[in-house]
Amino acid sequence: MPYAFTIEPGETRDFDVELDVPWNTPVTIGDSRVWLETGLDIAMAADPTDKDMLTVRPDPLIDGIFVALEDQGLRIRQVECEAAKGFAMPFVQEFEFVPTTGPYHGRWRELEIIAYRSEDELKLWFEIDRNKEGVKGMLSSLIGLGQLKRELTLPSSLSGEEAGKQVLDYLEQTT
Repeated sequence: MPYAFTIEPGETRDFDVELDVPWNTPVTIGDSRVWLETGLDIAMAADPTDKDMLTVRPDPLIDGIFVALEDQGLRIRQVECEAAKGFAMPFVQEFEFVPTTGPYHGRWRELEIIAYRSEDELKLWFEIDRNKEGVKGMLSSLIGLGQLKRELTLPSSLSGEEAGKQVLDYLEQTT
């Protein structure tokens, strides 16, 4: 709770601060940035505000999924936040993976994942762009047949390793 006090020139004060980081705060990978803005009400202060960059790591479920995907040769190419309605925040974070080696190299062009976390579950949406060969491949790309859109919900009680295995099993079954 804020309170008033006087601070003398050269005097310092330290304050313990505890923050509850909301579910679905963007993970700071790629160009995604998260910061904390603070301010003090100091008369005639040269710069009473501050912007501190934060590092937000994936929670254990998402981290386990990322590790499993990386173990299969998928690498994060791009991470971005996009405006979206129907969620607690006015945006979602999208993770775009590309296969560089492993079983999906040559089968997929990319895998896009949107993750939405609540206390009880992790909801995932996948869009897979598959590689197609020749004229049939060009035609299927033009009419959208090369894309698979899928959704999976995992309970938050899983370990990261279990979540990663379930995602890989699900992707293998649906593609």
